[in-house]
Amino acid sequence: MSKPNLQANIAEVFESLADAMPERECIVFRDRRLTYGEVRDRSHRLANVLVDAGLGVHTDRA
Repeated sequence: MSKPNLQANIAEVFESLADAMPERECIVFRDRRLTYGEVRDRSHRLANVLVDAGLGVHTDRA
């Protein structure tokens, strides 16, 4: 077993999980079940919509 990357952020950890096991259940709520792959794909689509709408990282210019 490889050592965990202690410098990884939650997004990187999730992407690694989704790549390793895209068909495994990630979220179960009542009768709804989503796999890691489905959650990854939906989150990427949402991120693209937000970026296309102009959302970005805010930094001070002064």
